[in-house]
Order: sequence, then structure tokens, then C-alpha cells
Amino acid sequence: MLKLNQRSRNMELGDIFLILALLHGAILSTVVILERRNPSASLAWIVTAFFLPGAGAFLYWVLGRRKVRRRRRWRSRYLEQLASLVPPKSSDVDLLGHAQRTRLIRLAQRVTGSLAVGGNRLKLLKNALESYAAILTCIGSARHHVHAEYYIFRSDPTGRTFATALERAARRGVEVRVLLDAVGSASTDLNVFAGLKSAGGQVQLFAPARIGRSRRLNFRNHRKIVVVDGHTAFAGGINIGDEYLGKDERLGPWRDTHLLVNGPAARYVQQTFLEDWCFASGQVVDGIDYLRDVPPAGDAVVQVVPSGPDLEWRALHQTLFRAIAASTEKVLITSPYFIPDETMMDALTSAALAGVDVKLLAPTRSDLPVVLAAGRSYYRELLEAGVEIHEFLGGFIHAKTFVIDNWAASVGSANMDIRSFRLNYEINLLVYDPLFAGELETQFMRDLRRARQVTLEEHVHRPLSTRLVEGTARVFSPLL
Repeated sequence: MLKLNQRSRNMELGDIFLILALLHGAILSTVVILERRNPSASLAWIVTAFFLPGAGAFLYWVLGRRKVRRRRRWRSRYLEQLASLVPPKSSDVDLLGHAQRTRLIRLAQRVTGSLAVGGNRLKLLKNALESYAAILTCIGSARHHVHAEYYIFRSDPTGRTFATALERAARRGVEVRVLLDAVGSASTDLNVFAGLKSAGGQVQLFAPARIGRSRRLNFRNHRKIVVVDGHTAFAGGINIGDEYLGKDERLGPWRDTHLLVNGPAARYVQQTFLEDWCFASGQVVDGIDYLRDVPPAGDAVVQVVPSGPDLEWRALHQTLFRAIAASTEKVLITSPYFIPDETMMDALTSAALAGVDVKLLAPTRSDLPVVLAAGRSYYRELLEAGVEIHEFLGGFIHAKTFVIDNWAASVGSANMDIRSFRLNYEINLLVYDPLFAGELETQFMRDLRRARQVTLEEHVHRPLSTRLVEGTARVFSPLL
């Protein structure tokens, strides 16, 4: 009788567990379905919900969510202030006189609110040494404010150099605000900013990785921007750390790209920083003091394109897709982390099949080998369509750039991968200037001279073990 009662209790517990598991699966599946994901991704999460009860919900909360209900009032606030302080000039778009370019500008404006503005002077910074020297010079001459935002800011000698420069600026009476991603800079010793804080500077972490209030391992702030006195801005792929100077013996020299902008476009980089700062700190910073009109400094037309999981549209994904679809001559892409989705694969293969010269430059070794393996799993379809793929041999290529024909080019923080398109906060600068496109193309071709071309025959005949590793990595590519 005792054994029978015990067996009955065990059955009751089993029934309860089964009911809870089914309820867990039904609820999580409903949430996934209502998000209108890609069908294969939805199916994967539904299977996870039913076969990993409890754990499935945790994984979804940490890795699966695609949108953040960020405080969008900050974006509306600063866009309105920017429009009121500097009324948009129709000539900024009208002067372009190029149908495809104008459509791309209108698309980017619709999905971000950022205008394409003329009157900018640009300097292409081709490595961390050039970039750091330019940024430190601007910090040293700042008069009103320095706003810095980084995914990674090391507390190594390079980080200490920057922290000291920011402290000196603060002691001169310059307003200094530093915003660091809480995951990207998780290993940073924040005591490196002790001097800056004592001098009146402010340091904030963006979205600490804790459960609740949309603060998870996803939705990282991957931007690398600096704004000085409202008229000078830096953006691109270079963080702050010794490895960017080539001091990582495992990867060797880093080839990276940053962009210096003097002129009206700096206001839109400023706007992005102010939104992020208010979100991270809860402090309302009055944009009137930071978004004032900036006099022309050159001739280049620039459009700042921020993107993130809090926006209605996937701005960078849509603008890059549109640019590739509009190409007629060439598409030159450099990306250290290459994991395209189906839409981007279609764009690249369609352009190549139509006779456009499509070239992709990727690393031959990486700080994230699993991402490199996943990226290589996409090579065969691209090669069969006629896309040229080159792998960099001169160290680690970390630049994130593209050139479309001779009418559009971009430097930014976004990789050509699912994480940058859908999960991270990113910022790219679209430049509509033939001279700049030519300069970026020249740098691209210079990099190709230190790369090897991947052939279809070589790729098809790689070892079975390599193909298995790459195929397995591809299965997990949406999480990478």
C-alpha cells in the first residue's frame, strides 16, 4: 500500500510537471508567434520552449528577444530640438542630382530621422594609431564638452592614456561624459576613471547585464563615437585598447578604419550620444547647448545612420540592402564578422549575377573563431554567384566599410552580421561624395594586396571536418 501511494504521488508530480511544461511551451510559443519572426527562427524557439521547459524561457529572455521598449521620448526630444535649432534645408538633398542616391537618402531619413547634410570635411583614419592621435588632439583642444561612447574601453596603457587626457580636459572646465557598454567593457577596471571623476567628469555604464528591464546579454551598445564641442565627431570600428595598436601577439597587427567629421553632420552623431546618455543615466541633458548650428567646413554630404533594437525599422540592414540593390558597377565590402541573413545573401548574389563587381574582404584569423567558421559556411553560394571573396593576411582586418559604385560609401561600427543588423546599437556614417568613395576604394584595393582570394574549387574540396565545424557554427549563427 505504501509503495502504491508513493507511486501515485510520483505520478501526480509527473502530471503536474507535464502540465507546467506544456503551459510553459504554449505561453512562450505564443510570444514568439506574435513577434512575427522568420519562420525557421520561430520554429527553433517553439521547439526549445517545449523540450527545455524553464530553461527555454530563460534562454529566450537572455538571447531571444529582438526588440527593446527603449524610452523613445529621448529620440523624439532631440530630433525636435535639432529641427527647431537648425531647420532642414531642402538643398541638402536637392544638390545631389542622382536618382538612386536620392532614394537611399530618403530611405535612411525615413527609418532614422537623420538628414543628409552637406558642408562636411572628412578625414579617413586607417588605423588605431592615426585615430588615437586625432582624437587625443581634439580632446586636448576641447573648450566646451567631450562626449565619448565605446563598446570596449580597456584599463590598459592605451585606456589610461585616454583617461588622463579626459581628466585634463575636465580640469580645464570642459564637460566630459563617458559612456561604456557594460558587457563589452565588463573587464575594465573603472578606477582608471578615478581622476576624471574627481575632476567633475561623468562615467556611465550602458545596460548592465542583469535580468529585468530589458537589460540582457543582447542589445549591446556597439557604437564607438566621440563628439568634441559639437562640431567635430569620430565614428567607426576602433575601440580603446592595446590590441587595436597591434599588441595582441595572437592576431598581429589590426587593420581598422575610423572617420573624422568636421561640420554639420557632427550634430547627428551628437544626437545619438545624447539619446544613449539619457537612457543609460536617466539624466536629461538639454540638447540646446549641444545641437546648435555648425558652420560648413567642407563639401562632403554625410548622413548619420544609427540603428538599434529600439527602432521600428532595421535601419542599417535596409539601407545596405537598398544600396547593394541599386549598384550597377561595384560593391566593395569589408567586414570582420560576416554572418549574412537570407535577405543580404539575396542582395549580394543578385548583384553579382547581374554583372556587378562584388568583392568581400574578411579575416583569415579572428578573435572569435566560431564566428569566422560560421561566416565561411556561406562562401559557396556567394562564390557560385560570382562574388569575389578575399581573406586578409596582414593581421586582423577589423574595418567595417562599404563602397557602392562611386556615389556612396560608409564607415561605421556595424558588421555585416545578424547581431549588428538586429540586436546591437550601431552607428554608420553614409557619405555621398565621389572623392571619398574613391579614397575608400583605394584603401580597399590596398588591403586586397595583402589578402588571398578564396576560390570555389578550394572551398568545395576543404576537409570534411572543416565543413562539419563550419556547418555546426552556422546553425548557431543567429546567436553569434
